[in-house]
Amino acid sequence: MGRKYWCLVDGRAVDKPFSVTLTETHPDVEDLQKAINVKLDLQTPSMDLTLYKWSKPHDIDKKSILEVEKLPEKVELDPEELVSSLALDAGTYILVQNPPAQSSPVSNYISRKRLSTKALDDRDAKRARSHITIAGPVQWSSPSLMLPFTERILFEEVLQGICCGNSFVVHGPYQSGKTSLLMAIQAELERNPNEAAVVYFDMSDLGLPSDAQDEVAVLDALSRFWSFRVFHQKLSWEDLTAKLQELPPRPRHYVLVDEFQSIFRSSILLNAAKFFFRNLSNKRAVSYVAVGTFKLKELLLDDGKMEPPFNKAVFAGMPPFDLREMGILFDLYKEHCDPAGISAKIEDKIMHESGGHPASFMVLLKLVLQHHPDEDSWATLLQENIDSLLNGTQTKLRTNLKSMNPEQQAQVRDLTKNQLEEWAFTPDDFNRYLLNIGILDSRNDRIVRFTSGIILRICIDATC
Repeated sequence: MGRKYWCLVDGRAVDKPFSVTLTETHPDVEDLQKAINVKLDLQTPSMDLTLYKWSKPHDIDKKSILEVEKLPEKVELDPEELVSSLALDAGTYILVQNPPAQSSPVSNYISRKRLSTKALDDRDAKRARSHITIAGPVQWSSPSLMLPFTERILFEEVLQGICCGNSFVVHGPYQSGKTSLLMAIQAELERNPNEAAVVYFDMSDLGLPSDAQDEVAVLDALSRFWSFRVFHQKLSWEDLTAKLQELPPRPRHYVLVDEFQSIFRSSILLNAAKFFFRNLSNKRAVSYVAVGTFKLKELLLDDGKMEPPFNKAVFAGMPPFDLREMGILFDLYKEHCDPAGISAKIEDKIMHESGGHPASFMVLLKLVLQHHPDEDSWATLLQENIDSLLNGTQTKLRTNLKSMNPEQQAQVRDLTKNQLEEWAFTPDDFNRYLLNIGILDSRNDRIVRFTSGIILRICIDATC
């Protein structure tokens, strides 16, 4: 099983921890540094990470580290410091500092690799100092080439909407920028802390009891989970309901919910979520943005509207990168990764192969940075290097495909004949499953396609 440690990146909001699990029998600080380095997809040496112990971070000014104790190197971590994944207010957190300091709020528009003050005219040296993340369109914990999320149209629409009292439910495939949307909105709202109380939580962090149909146990777990994130208290379901009704009109509360499709894990959880958001919807001083996979389409009624209480929210799809946005990234690549840039023909191949899917687009940019393919070598290099470029989510897709029964694999194999063309969607359980895990993408209710050429290649390889 290993030991799970909850970590925070210095400068990030204290309600956004991430976890790493150490499987070593006697882990030391170096093991922790390596695990964090992998988790954050950093390209700095593991030993450059400065780690601190941080107890009860919600009680400490998140901008100060004066009260933390530096972890000595090569000292075995005490097993008693293990933090339960269900008790974020207990135990010890690990505070992570990664030189150079991460101080790039979303209002700066771009967070990218800072070059040395000395001019790095040598292209290879400059390439070695550049970082293209393959974890998604925005990697907030490390300086890297990325699309400024505040320039995306959906960001402006959602930010303006919630400030005017609207709420949103946003769906899309994995690694399409949904979490990045929440982070960008949170960063923008927190610029005026006296006017906005921002609450973020990830529904996949909710630990359900072993019996997911035990209504009392599920409601207890859910109320403790939500009340701690909203009010920093662990309340009963009744107390939480009363507390929600007492929310003052100022500051305005903004609730940002990630992995919202997790509400479908049990019927009791789904009904409880509807009750919770009904309370939020009835408060004029509360707006919420909930993001998740295509599973959220199950909240839609036959007339295309969402069922209560979500019918008061705007239901929106997470758009892929458009031509303008991909053009911005190509320009940033030329400016910060390789002055030679990318040829027009290779740009066309990247746009076609990625389908605008953000994570796939970044995978292909990284391929170009490492191998500089021309038009003739593109297909061969892509096929030969695809395995080394896949991120964790894409690798998990391959595992899901290989675990399918022969009939299901045959269905996927038959779909690959469509290549990157669109086709009419058959709304059966299996096709919905392919949508929910991110293999297929739907731009409307009737038409689907493979999310990207990268994912199409994974499907062909895993089902052949």
